[in-house]
Amino acid sequence: MSITVTVDNDGSGMKSQRISRDFVQITGTITFDTSYDEGGESISDIMSHFYTAAPTVHTPIKFLEVDLPNGFTATLDVSTPGSEVVKVWNPHVPPIVHEEELEGADDLAYLKYPAAHIEYVSSEAKPFAPIFGGVTPTTGMVAIAMGYNTTTGVHTKGTRTSLTFYAADGIDLTYGAAGAFATGMVCSYVTQAWKEVADNMESCKLLMDGSDITAAATGYWSPQTTTWTQASPDVLTLGTDLIAITSHTWSNGGTISTPTAVLGTAGTVTAGGDIEVDMVKAGSAEILYLAADTVDAAGDILWIQYIKRPAALALAGGFLSTRFRNTVIAASGDDCIFTGNPLMYATCGQIPSAATAKAHKLTCEFDTLAAQEAQWTDALERPNSSGIPTILSHGDTDTNYHPAWIEGAIGEIETQAIEVPGANYSGWGACRFRAIGYGRATR
Repeated sequence: MSITVTVDNDGSGMKSQRISRDFVQITGTITFDTSYDEGGESISDIMSHFYTAAPTVHTPIKFLEVDLPNGFTATLDVSTPGSEVVKVWNPHVPPIVHEEELEGADDLAYLKYPAAHIEYVSSEAKPFAPIFGGVTPTTGMVAIAMGYNTTTGVHTKGTRTSLTFYAADGIDLTYGAAGAFATGMVCSYVTQAWKEVADNMESCKLLMDGSDITAAATGYWSPQTTTWTQASPDVLTLGTDLIAITSHTWSNGGTISTPTAVLGTAGTVTAGGDIEVDMVKAGSAEILYLAADTVDAAGDILWIQYIKRPAALALAGGFLSTRFRNTVIAASGDDCIFTGNPLMYATCGQIPSAATAKAHKLTCEFDTLAAQEAQWTDALERPNSSGIPTILSHGDTDTNYHPAWIEGAIGEIETQAIEVPGANYSGWGACRFRAIGYGRATR
């Protein structure tokens, strides 16, 4: 959207004051509108009071101060001369959001905050499998775009997180709409306010050639050293240990698919569509595939989005490293009772199992469980909650669980202020500002 800038007048018609031979200063107010722009708000109306001979090469503004309420802060971004912006940082964003209700237009919705990791997406009727943003979803899937450039893989923090559902699923997220599955569509996620998680977001896009990963080419990337080994099962090594996998997307001859079941290292891949994940393995996590699935067929593509385990912090006792848990939890009837509060807990929208052909796809608290589904029965740690969270699985999905999770209390998380695209700051009214830059006194 835009901001409204009102520059002070000294009474004689002058709007800027010279403070040295080269610099002038202007003061006034900035009024924000109802939707904060992704990447910051243009300050072109402030820039018009400064001067440089080459404004798209050298920015003339050198200082901007904005007085914002409630602990919010503003910073000046001059990384693109000629398109200077003011960025607003929100220090109050929660690190974890549990079952945010989605609202949007038709089959597209946006999360309230930029996401770092998706736990699960579900309606009151069924869960939806997360896939990499920019890939076209098919039935039962949701493409979640979290700021990755789909050509280079470069990640831009603070990008508004979008969720795109399969059009033919008939989902309408418009407020008051009655489209299929629209009622109670929710998403649980970790926000980019959780600093250590946001700092360790990564993804890879791998092109297969029939027996291996094709050498890096335009549009394919891997920030780590990935390798492929044909065996039984086939093995993909990622070149880094992990603490979470957000999504695993496979283009199988052009057909998009997601894991049928995610297994922990106590399981063995024997069913088509299943994957086994070994999160921490001497600095190079592994994903195992059934050889008969032929994931490495020529032209097939894998997109894997994950949170890497920060090795440097592991030595220093970093929170993600020291609180990472990846152990078998014996089933107690239909229940999976965690030993402590899980802050991050999902792998590709599932709780991994320790047996083959058993999926635990996470669905919302109000869904009636179907085969291969699971849900929370006790609240996750939120204000005024108590007790140990418990996962309940469908009766025919009983098996030992093998989840990977971060254990702890919300108050232990190191948070950071972040930008929130789409936020409504119009209630602040006129906020005082002061700016200094090259130029001459202006009227």
